[in-house]
Amino acid sequence: MDEKITIKPKGSLSLNKQRPELPIDGLPASIQNYINAVCGIYHCPREFVTTAVLATASTAIGKKVVVNEGIYKNPLVLWFVSVARSGSNKSYPMKLVTQPLRRIDEELYAEYKREYDDWKAIPAKDRADEPKCPAIVLDDCTDERRSEILFMNNDTNEPQNRPVAKRGNKRGAIGIYPELKGMFDSKNQYQNGGTSAISKLLRLFDCEDIKVDRKNGFTMLIKDPFFNIIGDLQTGMLRSTFGSELFMTNGLNQRFLFSVAEDIEYPHRSHETLPYSIACEWAQTVRMLY
Repeated sequence: MDEKITIKPKGSLSLNKQRPELPIDGLPASIQNYINAVCGIYHCPREFVTTAVLATASTAIGKKVVVNEGIYKNPLVLWFVSVARSGSNKSYPMKLVTQPLRRIDEELYAEYKREYDDWKAIPAKDRADEPKCPAIVLDDCTDERRSEILFMNNDTNEPQNRPVAKRGNKRGAIGIYPELKGMFDSKNQYQNGGTSAISKLLRLFDCEDIKVDRKNGFTMLIKDPFFNIIGDLQTGMLRSTFGSELFMTNGLNQRFLFSVAEDIEYPHRSHETLPYSIACEWAQTVRMLY
């Protein structure tokens, strides 16, 4: 019997030499078109784009949808890491796909800035509490700020006459890390055997209620926190980031989905750009889900 030979078309990229590990045929046609267009134009592994699409969509949905399979109720919390050597175009697709979330974040900030300016214009003796800035995207922030954002996103005391799109009690949040190791190395908080910060992350993934007490601050009870993570990592940094015995035994690594690109070809670059209609349809989809 002749051995079947599969000829890979020039310029194809995949994480797996046999077939892609994350099929997209179950997604709506418009989303498949978007994923294929991004991959075709920016020459990046399809799985990297797919994970960014899933993380963006689930963040926009937030806590409005919960998967109930009969025993467990699971919010759409997703943690993804794209792993490939330097120059594999890991970061830009993630930046491109998550851009609609950043636009929403900019709107939240603009509303906060207006509220803050109005608050600042009131004489100090007549001011109420200083307004806080909500967010849906987290980049470089402290654990305290992250807790504040998650609390605001879940504030059930918000006025019910506020537009639904502006209420926080169903809103998700996502940490976007172009170099994920930086998150773990920040302030050395995950090193030297420390487990407190890791315990916080594990509880976030499981959406467990978190009570935050600070000596000089307001006590916050965060009900059902929703926090996604997406980041990328160079292949050589995988062991130093996730290879500790602590991470392999306490369940942290098992909560991430690792997309490891081992079979990448580098086709000739073109000067094509993503068609406006396709980019606009994706942005509208994210806005609709939000």
